[in-house]
Amino acid sequence: LSGKYAFIPVPNNPPTLVGAALGSTRVGLSWGAATASSVTYTVERSVAGGAFSVLSEVTNAQYYADETAVAGTTYDYRVKARNFAGSSGYSVVTVTTPLATEGIPTNGMRLWLRADLGIVPGAVSGSVQTWIDQSTAHLDATQTTTPTRAPLFVASAVNGRPAVRFIGN
Repeated sequence: LSGKYAFIPVPNNPPTLVGAALGSTRVGLSWGAATASSVTYTVERSVAGGAFSVLSEVTNAQYYADETAVAGTTYDYRVKARNFAGSSGYSVVTVTTPLATEGIPTNGMRLWLRADLGIVPGAVSGSVQTWIDQSTAHLDATQTTTPTRAPLFVASAVNGRPAVRFIGN
């Protein structure tokens, strides 16, 4: 039986949930993969410690942009993963408050890549497979054809802040 079929494990809890205000009405969320294939992530939100409700479901991606947030309101977010075998537990809750006023002018913005949000790890340790666009254009940067040429994520590159490094060879 095991030579012909494989058991699908229940996904692990999604690790490292990170939230960041992307303006007065947008919050970007990203998390680590749940180490299982064909995973759907359920993103839940509550207002400052209230009851959680489902905000969205995301399939095979580790990013979601909440575009229904209200400026100055504090939100709690959590994520869980599920596949055909069952559901994981929840991620650690992240607390985010959208800016009270628009921080960065985003009208007409075509691409916004942040090293501290929206990084999807690649197959090679430290590599970046996908860099999620934080603008409303959704023009993600992806390197899947040659993993050894993918840019590298550096956690504390510039004044303790993360950066994505491109090797020019």
